[in-house]
Amino acid sequence: MRLFTTRVDVPQIAQNTGEGIESAARRVRYEFFYRTAREQNCDLIALAHHSRDQAETVLMDVLRSSGLDSLAGMPRIVERDGVRFARPFLRLTRADTTGICEDLGITWWDDPTNGDHMAADEPLPDDFPLRSRVRHTLIPYLNAFAGGDIVSRFCDGAELASIEKSYLDGIAESVAAHAVTFAGDSCGSVDGDCELLRIDAKALAREPRAIRLRVIAHALAAVGIEAGFRHVDAVDRLISQWHGQGAVALPSGHSAFRRKHVIRVCQDGLHANR
Repeated sequence: MRLFTTRVDVPQIAQNTGEGIESAARRVRYEFFYRTAREQNCDLIALAHHSRDQAETVLMDVLRSSGLDSLAGMPRIVERDGVRFARPFLRLTRADTTGICEDLGITWWDDPTNGDHMAADEPLPDDFPLRSRVRHTLIPYLNAFAGGDIVSRFCDGAELASIEKSYLDGIAESVAAHAVTFAGDSCGSVDGDCELLRIDAKALAREPRAIRLRVIAHALAAVGIEAGFRHVDAVDRLISQWHGQGAVALPSGHSAFRRKHVIRVCQDGLHANR
C-alpha cells in the first residue's frame, strides 16, 4: 500500500482567501484528492465518513435549508470534477472505523475542533464549527431526549430519503433535457444581456410542482447560482402564476425574467430595469 500525503497551513489559507477554516480545509483536502487521483489514474476514492458523520450532515442540512435533499445526507457514490468518490462506511460507527485502523496499524488524526477535550456536558462555544457543535452538543442531547441511538435513526431516514431523491432527480433530469438550455462555457448575449440559461416555461408548466422546483434549483446550481427556496419559488411563480410580473432577483447579481414562454437567467441583474 502506498501512502500519499501533503502538508498545508489551513489557517493561513483561510486568512488569504477569507474562507472559514473548516471550508478552507475541506477545499484543499479535495484538491489533494483530485490531484492525486489524476496523477495515479485512480478510478475511485473511498472516503472514511461513518454513521455519525451522516447524522451530523442531516442535522446541519436541516438547520440550513429545507426539503427532501436536506434529509438525504451524503450520497454513497458521487462524482465531482471527473473523480468518483465512495463512502462505504456510512453504516459503521466511529468505534468501528478506529477499530479497523487499529487492526490494520493505520494511524488517524482527531480534529481538535471536535471538542473531545471538553467535558461532555459542556456545550461548545459558538465560535466552534457547526459540525463540531452538532457532534459534541446536539447529538448527545437528542440521544438523551429520545432515549436511544439517534444516529442510527438519522442514517435510516437518510437512506430512505436518498432513494426517493434519486427517483425525483431522475425525473427532473429527463424533464430538464428538453426544458432547460444552457449558454455553455461563455454566456450568450441577447439584447446586450449575459444570458446563462433559458427555461421553457410551457414545458415545465405541465409538470408537478415538486419536479418544477427541482429542475429550477438544479439549473441554477449548474451555473453557479446558490439560490435558496425563496429564489427557486419566485422563479417557479414565473411559470405557475404568470401575470406579467417583473424580474426575479437572484443571488450574486443574477436575475430571471420571462418573455413570452421563455424564462431567461442572466448575469449582473440586467433585466432588473425592464
